[in-house]
Amino acid sequence: MKNDKIVSYDEKAHSFGKLSLAIGWGATLVFPLILIFAFKIPVNWNFVLKGAMSILILMIPVGLSEFLSIAPMIGPSAMYIMVLTGNFTNLKIPSSIAAMEAVGLDPANYTDESDVISILAMAVSAIVSILIIAIGVIAIAPLSVFLENPKLAPAFANIVPALFGALGVSMIAKHIKLAIVPFILGIVLLWTGFVPSALVLPILVLAGVGSARLMYKKNWIRG
Repeated sequence: MKNDKIVSYDEKAHSFGKLSLAIGWGATLVFPLILIFAFKIPVNWNFVLKGAMSILILMIPVGLSEFLSIAPMIGPSAMYIMVLTGNFTNLKIPSSIAAMEAVGLDPANYTDESDVISILAMAVSAIVSILIIAIGVIAIAPLSVFLENPKLAPAFANIVPALFGALGVSMIAKHIKLAIVPFILGIVLLWTGFVPSALVLPILVLAGVGSARLMYKKNWIRG
């Protein structure tokens, strides 16, 4: 049974997290509402609903799979910070994992210490990213001519694959057996287009969990 202080902390974390997300969600609607009601900008709601549905079809399964795979690793407070500030897989998760490993914690085994480290990592990551964005916005004007050079276009087009590749290699190298099934299955699904791309991530999460459980029962891996 959990300590009362821990339970109280979890309750407060969820309460404050839900409030923060509600405020953040409301803040995102302020600008479009001002355009609609204050400046009388016409809105074609059919187009809005069609666009929203196309996004929701993609984001609902991705969001659920990310929650099921990430939340048990970083804890509730860090999860709320991550959802509110964005950049999950390319910034927040690597920061959390790196911070836990730096202090000798195993990201795969959640503890109270992991929760604290994840909160600090997520918060620092959010602050640093905001500062970098601010500096980038200020510095982009004099560099725009250089950055718009067509010779640099291939580099910008491959930033995300390079980032995910580097993150994937480091994780796969630490858990090669656990990565075999989802890695091969992911290549097959993406190569063949057998299922919609929005469903690939949830399928890989389930395949990874199932294969890891089977390997554990067969004593091919240790807990």
